[in-house]
Amino acid sequence: MKKKTAVLMFALALSLSVVGCGNSAEPKQEEPQETRQELDYDDVEQGSDYSDIIGKEFENDDIYVKVETTERTFGINGDYTNEYKTLTADKELSIYCDGGFEIGYIKQGAAIEIELGTFNGNPSAYYRFKNPISDLPFDYIYVRSLDCDLIFESAEMETEPEQQEQSDPYDEILTKIGYAKDKTYTMEEYLIILKKISNEMEKEINSELIGLLSQSISEDKRWDDFRIGYYTYTYDFSDHEKMLEETKNYIYNLQVDSLGYDSIMEVYFYENEGVENQVVVIRKISNDVE
Repeated sequence: MKKKTAVLMFALALSLSVVGCGNSAEPKQEEPQETRQELDYDDVEQGSDYSDIIGKEFENDDIYVKVETTERTFGINGDYTNEYKTLTADKELSIYCDGGFEIGYIKQGAAIEIELGTFNGNPSAYYRFKNPISDLPFDYIYVRSLDCDLIFESAEMETEPEQQEQSDPYDEILTKIGYAKDKTYTMEEYLIILKKISNEMEKEINSELIGLLSQSISEDKRWDDFRIGYYTYTYDFSDHEKMLEETKNYIYNLQVDSLGYDSIMEVYFYENEGVENQVVVIRKISNDVE
């Protein structure tokens, strides 16, 4: 596939006024769903026309593929190392293509050889494996490194039963801030949880990021030493297992951006009253990566 520099802009009319974390804000989404989007992507693979496979189903013993949309929601960067680990999926794990969109999942129990990747000396945000289905127009299929690393760590602990049990670093943070895994939170209560997580991770909560985001979008404003990105989560507070996963994702996204940078400087979040149970998360991301 051909590469070219892509600048991902949203044709959104933001009318942002904030008092605390509960004010309304655009963009409004016609179909509320989780998105993970940054405003800038460099050296991102440009997808081909995949219209001929939209809606079709493909599968083998290990993966299931059904492409619902080819709208790009993220970029994949990284150098792949020829270092492999066996991933045994403990649940269905979402998979993606280098066109920047989700295509299906790895089946629970499937064992796949995953090639690790790095970006600027750190683990890349996505690992990959060779596409095993010849009818699909992808050379490689990608899986989030977060999903892989948690499984790898769990497998290593199981192979060393005499080693002292190690706790999940995400669980350590959630325990410190008093997150209740079986509680059905209200939006107001959950925003307090996000604030406590941000403070625990020493990320400054800065409401001025709303103005910077507006500048970045409406004026195509760019800064030399940082960039502004945002994503949204639409929560189902009654699904406790899913809420735990999404809360851990928030922790993950305070550590790395979509390109794998360990460079989140500041954060701000608020309820998007235009979409039920949706939170907008804005991040100030350093362009200076060691």
